[in-house]
Amino acid sequence: MTEKNAGFVYDGFEYWLDEYFNYKVVTGSEAQCMQIFKQDIVTYPIAKYGTGVRQRGLDKNGNNYKVVIRWFKTEELYSKHLNLPPTYVRNGKAL
Repeated sequence: MTEKNAGFVYDGFEYWLDEYFNYKVVTGSEAQCMQIFKQDIVTYPIAKYGTGVRQRGLDKNGNNYKVVIRWFKTEELYSKHLNLPPTYVRNGKAL
């Protein structure tokens, strides 16, 4: 992706860093795009890779539906991302 997500850093891990993700851009009808997404979640299960639709809608010409699918490159990156402690633990303060 060309965008650069500003990450949140905790314990040396920068959350939402683009380099941690794989992206796939799919165009066609909405049904075709979502069918490809459903196939991708078989290959990269949501519970292991955090696979999801990052963006969706008509392309800039308004002719085709466009879906951007994103998933973590490794199960370890997704696991580390999921294990971010809550704010009160990170800051040492109770809410």
